[in-house]
Amino acid sequence: MFTIRMGTALSFVRRPAAPSNRQSDPINHRVCFTSVPLASPVLGWRREVAILHLQSQWTQNQKNLMNKPQSPETEGTTIECEAPSGFGRLHLVVGWWGLLLFLVLGMVLEALHAFKIGWYLNVGNEARRLMFTLGHAHGALLSVINIVFGLCVVQLSSLREDRMALASRCLLAGTVLLPGGFLLGGVYIFGGDPGLGIFLVPAGAGLLILAVLLVAIRVTRG
Repeated sequence: MFTIRMGTALSFVRRPAAPSNRQSDPINHRVCFTSVPLASPVLGWRREVAILHLQSQWTQNQKNLMNKPQSPETEGTTIECEAPSGFGRLHLVVGWWGLLLFLVLGMVLEALHAFKIGWYLNVGNEARRLMFTLGHAHGALLSVINIVFGLCVVQLSSLREDRMALASRCLLAGTVLLPGGFLLGGVYIFGGDPGLGIFLVPAGAGLLILAVLLVAIRVTRG
Protein backbone atom coordinates (compact mmCIF):
# COMPACT_ATOMS: atom_id res chain seq x y z
CA MET A 1 0.00 0.00 0.00
CA PHE A 2 1.54 3.27 -1.08
CA THR A 3 1.12 6.51 0.82
CA ILE A 4 1.88 9.86 -0.82
CA ARG A 5 2.20 12.86 1.33
CA MET A 6 0.48 16.07 0.32
CA GLY A 7 3.75 18.10 0.27
CA THR A 8 5.40 15.54 -2.01
CA ALA A 9 2.45 15.48 -4.35
CA LEU A 10 2.42 19.23 -4.64
CA SER A 11 6.09 19.21 -5.56
CA PHE A 12 5.31 17.28 -8.74
CA VAL A 13 2.67 19.71 -9.88
CA ARG A 14 4.03 22.29 -12.29
CA ARG A 15 2.84 25.77 -11.57
CA PRO A 16 1.32 27.69 -14.47
CA ALA A 17 3.59 30.38 -15.89
CA ALA A 18 2.61 33.83 -14.78
CA PRO A 19 1.79 36.25 -17.57
CA SER A 20 4.72 38.38 -18.52
CA ASN A 21 4.57 41.96 -17.33
CA ARG A 22 7.54 43.04 -19.37
CA GLN A 23 6.89 44.83 -22.65
CA SER A 24 9.38 46.25 -25.13
CA ASP A 25 9.09 49.79 -26.42
CA PRO A 26 10.51 49.66 -29.99
CA ILE A 27 10.75 53.46 -30.26
CA ASN A 28 12.74 54.38 -27.15
CA HIS A 29 14.35 50.91 -26.75
CA ARG A 30 13.39 50.68 -23.11
CA VAL A 31 11.50 48.17 -21.03
CA CYS A 32 8.08 49.12 -19.69
CA PHE A 33 6.48 47.34 -16.76
CA THR A 34 2.76 46.89 -16.51
CA SER A 35 0.80 45.50 -13.64
CA VAL A 36 -0.92 42.14 -14.32
CA PRO A 37 -3.18 40.06 -12.13
CA LEU A 38 -1.22 37.42 -10.20
CA ALA A 39 -2.59 34.09 -9.21
CA SER A 40 -1.00 33.82 -5.79
CA PRO A 41 -1.37 36.73 -3.35
CA VAL A 42 1.76 35.56 -1.51
CA LEU A 43 3.93 35.74 -4.64
CA GLY A 44 2.05 38.76 -5.96
CA TRP A 45 3.31 41.33 -3.47
CA ARG A 46 6.90 40.15 -3.93
CA ARG A 47 6.62 40.51 -7.67
CA GLU A 48 5.06 43.96 -7.33
CA VAL A 49 7.92 45.05 -5.07
CA ALA A 50 10.45 43.81 -7.62
CA ILE A 51 8.67 45.66 -10.42
CA LEU A 52 8.60 48.90 -8.42
CA HIS A 53 12.30 48.49 -7.64
CA LEU A 54 13.15 48.02 -11.33
CA GLN A 55 11.02 51.01 -12.27
CA SER A 56 12.79 53.23 -9.75
CA GLN A 57 16.19 52.07 -10.98
CA TRP A 58 15.27 52.78 -14.60
CA THR A 59 13.97 56.26 -13.69
CA GLN A 60 17.16 57.06 -11.78
CA ASN A 61 19.33 55.90 -14.70
CA GLN A 62 17.39 58.13 -17.07
CA LYS A 63 17.91 61.12 -14.78
CA ASN A 64 21.63 60.40 -14.54
CA LEU A 65 21.92 60.23 -18.33
CA MET A 66 20.09 63.54 -18.72
CA ASN A 67 22.22 65.32 -16.11
CA LYS A 68 25.53 63.91 -17.33
CA PRO A 69 27.65 66.61 -19.07
CA GLN A 70 28.57 65.80 -22.62
CA SER A 71 31.55 66.91 -24.61
CA PRO A 72 31.03 68.93 -27.81
CA GLU A 73 32.23 65.94 -29.88
CA THR A 74 29.57 63.59 -28.51
CA GLU A 75 26.85 66.17 -28.27
CA GLY A 76 27.37 67.52 -31.77
CA THR A 77 27.16 71.16 -30.76
CA THR A 78 29.58 74.04 -31.06
CA ILE A 79 31.19 75.83 -28.16
CA GLU A 80 29.66 79.21 -27.51
CA CYS A 81 31.76 81.88 -25.80
CA GLU A 82 30.15 84.24 -23.40
CA ALA A 83 29.99 87.86 -24.42
CA PRO A 84 32.57 90.03 -22.66
CA SER A 85 31.27 92.35 -19.97
CA GLY A 86 32.59 95.33 -18.00
CA PHE A 87 35.43 97.48 -19.26
CA GLY A 88 36.74 94.59 -21.36
CA ARG A 89 33.74 95.14 -23.62
CA LEU A 90 34.20 98.92 -23.30
CA HIS A 91 37.73 98.73 -24.69
CA LEU A 92 36.58 96.53 -27.55
CA VAL A 93 33.87 99.06 -28.46
CA VAL A 94 36.26 102.03 -28.16
CA GLY A 95 38.94 100.22 -30.14
CA TRP A 96 36.80 99.21 -33.09
CA TRP A 97 34.95 102.52 -33.39
CA GLY A 98 38.19 104.44 -32.94
CA LEU A 99 39.84 102.37 -35.64
CA LEU A 100 36.97 103.14 -37.99
CA LEU A 101 37.19 106.85 -37.17
CA PHE A 102 40.90 107.14 -37.83
CA LEU A 103 40.70 105.06 -40.99
CA VAL A 104 38.14 107.53 -42.30
CA LEU A 105 40.40 110.40 -41.21
CA GLY A 106 43.24 108.83 -43.18
CA MET A 107 41.06 108.76 -46.28
CA VAL A 108 40.19 112.43 -45.75
CA LEU A 109 43.88 113.35 -45.54
CA GLU A 110 44.53 111.42 -48.74
CA ALA A 111 41.72 113.33 -50.40
CA LEU A 112 43.30 116.66 -49.31
CA HIS A 113 46.47 115.51 -51.02
CA ALA A 114 44.60 114.44 -54.12
CA PHE A 115 42.75 117.74 -54.54
CA LYS A 116 45.82 119.86 -53.71
CA ILE A 117 44.12 121.76 -50.88
CA GLY A 118 46.36 124.68 -49.93
CA TRP A 119 45.09 124.78 -46.33
CA TYR A 120 46.78 121.41 -45.94
CA LEU A 121 49.60 121.38 -48.53
CA ASN A 122 51.00 124.92 -48.58
CA VAL A 123 54.55 125.38 -47.38
CA GLY A 124 53.42 127.52 -44.46
CA ASN A 125 51.05 124.78 -43.32
CA GLU A 126 53.72 122.11 -42.93
CA ALA A 127 53.15 122.04 -39.15
CA ARG A 128 49.45 121.38 -39.70
CA ARG A 129 50.19 118.54 -42.08
CA LEU A 130 52.59 117.00 -39.57
CA MET A 131 50.11 117.29 -36.68
CA PHE A 132 47.32 115.68 -38.65
CA THR A 133 49.58 112.85 -39.77
CA LEU A 134 50.74 112.19 -36.20
CA GLY A 135 47.18 112.35 -34.88
CA HIS A 136 45.98 109.86 -37.48
CA ALA A 137 48.84 107.42 -36.85
CA HIS A 138 48.60 107.56 -33.03
CA GLY A 139 44.81 107.25 -33.09
CA ALA A 140 44.85 104.13 -35.25
CA LEU A 141 47.61 102.57 -33.12
CA LEU A 142 45.82 103.29 -29.84
CA SER A 143 42.60 101.85 -31.23
CA VAL A 144 44.37 98.58 -31.93
CA ILE A 145 45.89 98.66 -28.42
CA ASN A 146 42.41 99.04 -26.94
CA ILE A 147 41.19 96.01 -28.86
CA VAL A 148 44.15 93.94 -27.67
CA PHE A 149 43.66 95.08 -24.08
CA GLY A 150 39.96 94.24 -24.17
CA LEU A 151 40.69 90.74 -25.46
CA CYS A 152 43.36 90.22 -22.79
CA VAL A 153 40.95 91.24 -20.02
CA VAL A 154 38.38 88.74 -21.31
CA GLN A 155 40.80 85.85 -21.81
CA LEU A 156 43.50 86.18 -19.11
CA SER A 157 42.64 85.54 -15.48
CA SER A 158 45.63 87.62 -14.36
CA LEU A 159 44.00 90.71 -15.92
CA ARG A 160 40.75 90.55 -13.99
CA GLU A 161 38.68 93.70 -14.03
CA ASP A 162 39.14 94.48 -10.34
CA ARG A 163 42.92 94.60 -10.84
CA MET A 164 43.00 96.52 -14.09
CA ALA A 165 40.65 99.41 -13.33
CA LEU A 166 43.43 102.01 -13.10
CA ALA A 167 45.16 100.75 -16.24
CA SER A 168 41.84 100.87 -18.09
CA ARG A 169 41.20 104.50 -17.13
CA CYS A 170 44.72 105.54 -18.09
CA LEU A 171 44.49 103.79 -21.45
CA LEU A 172 41.13 105.36 -22.29
CA ALA A 173 42.35 108.81 -21.31
CA GLY A 174 45.53 108.37 -23.33
CA THR A 175 43.51 107.24 -26.33
CA VAL A 176 41.62 110.54 -26.27
CA LEU A 177 44.36 112.96 -25.25
CA LEU A 178 47.28 111.79 -27.37
CA PRO A 179 45.75 111.85 -30.88
CA GLY A 180 43.33 114.60 -29.88
CA GLY A 181 46.23 116.86 -28.88
CA PHE A 182 47.92 116.37 -32.25
CA LEU A 183 44.70 117.06 -34.16
CA LEU A 184 43.81 120.15 -32.12
CA GLY A 185 47.35 121.42 -32.42
CA GLY A 186 47.08 121.21 -36.20
CA VAL A 187 43.77 123.03 -36.52
CA TYR A 188 45.19 126.39 -35.38
CA ILE A 189 48.88 126.95 -36.00
CA PHE A 190 50.99 129.98 -35.17
CA GLY A 191 53.62 130.46 -37.82
CA GLY A 192 55.51 127.20 -37.87
CA ASP A 193 54.35 126.09 -34.44
CA PRO A 194 51.30 123.98 -33.57
CA GLY A 195 48.38 125.32 -31.57
CA LEU A 196 47.70 125.06 -27.84
CA GLY A 197 46.15 121.63 -28.22
CA ILE A 198 49.65 120.20 -28.44
CA PHE A 199 49.91 120.49 -24.63
CA LEU A 200 47.49 117.58 -24.33
CA VAL A 201 50.02 115.27 -25.96
CA PRO A 202 52.46 114.96 -22.99
CA ALA A 203 49.57 114.21 -20.62
CA GLY A 204 48.19 111.54 -22.93
CA ALA A 205 51.62 110.01 -23.45
CA GLY A 206 52.22 109.83 -19.68
CA LEU A 207 48.89 108.11 -19.08
CA LEU A 208 49.56 105.66 -21.89
CA ILE A 209 52.97 104.76 -20.45
CA LEU A 210 51.41 104.24 -17.01
CA ALA A 211 48.72 101.97 -18.43
CA VAL A 212 51.25 99.82 -20.29
CA LEU A 213 53.45 99.64 -17.17
CA LEU A 214 50.57 98.42 -14.99
CA VAL A 215 49.58 95.77 -17.51
CA ALA A 216 53.18 94.59 -17.92
CA ILE A 217 53.60 94.26 -14.12
CA ARG A 218 50.33 92.34 -13.77
CA VAL A 219 51.17 89.95 -16.62
CA THR A 220 54.66 89.34 -15.21
CA ARG A 221 53.32 88.51 -11.74
CA GLY A 222 50.55 86.36 -13.14
